[in-house]
Amino acid sequence: MILITLLLLVAFISAVNVEWRVFTDHSVEGEMPIGLCVEGQYIYATGFNRSLNGASLYVEKRDVRDGRLIKTWKSQVKGSGWLTGCVVSGNRLYVVGYVNGTWSIFSLNLDLSDNRVNKSLVRGVPFFVISDGRFLYIAGYESVGIDGERWRVEKWNIGNLSLVGIYSPSNVKYLGRALAIGLNRETHQLWVVGYNSTNWHLEVLRENLSSVAVLRPDLRGRALGVVFDEEGNAYVYGI
Repeated sequence: MILITLLLLVAFISAVNVEWRVFTDHSVEGEMPIGLCVEGQYIYATGFNRSLNGASLYVEKRDVRDGRLIKTWKSQVKGSGWLTGCVVSGNRLYVVGYVNGTWSIFSLNLDLSDNRVNKSLVRGVPFFVISDGRFLYIAGYESVGIDGERWRVEKWNIGNLSLVGIYSPSNVKYLGRALAIGLNRETHQLWVVGYNSTNWHLEVLRENLSSVAVLRPDLRGRALGVVFDEEGNAYVYGI
């Protein structure tokens, strides 16, 4: 059965046609796109450039039909930083990232102007952000102690970018990162996926960030993302 599944997957991938491919060269020491979100006919890619003078956080807006670059937004940081994820809600683009050791949230118009930023005092990295139209839900990790890491989920009010709630499970200890979060529209529950030490770790939360279930598949590696079908089933993928 596994062999048949793999053969079908290979056949599917070989049948996929690449519609377009684009490259961006910022001509600096290091650069990396990390996050991607789509709204209408536009794609927003988030990432960073690194140089001796610090980091340049960037967002690229491209046409979904041919990859044509529409506009680029950049913000210079003296030190280290990168943007990890984004989501469009209403008429604004919300981007999360890491700036000099702490969580940060950026809010921009869809034309990449009118930048607002809300820096947190939380040490660590936010990796993923989603929205239900009223709130932002952000998943990542916070640094604890000298070398420890702990899951962290934050809920923010979109209207005034104020922090509404925090979920930081006590059963994910020392080395654990929440890498993605998804909203199941059928059950109105949040699925947070990542890893705890060396194994997959999944948690199901209500929209108020109270716990519903903790799932520990016996899989070494990392759960990287989750999607849902129209019946409310969750599909978790990873390494």
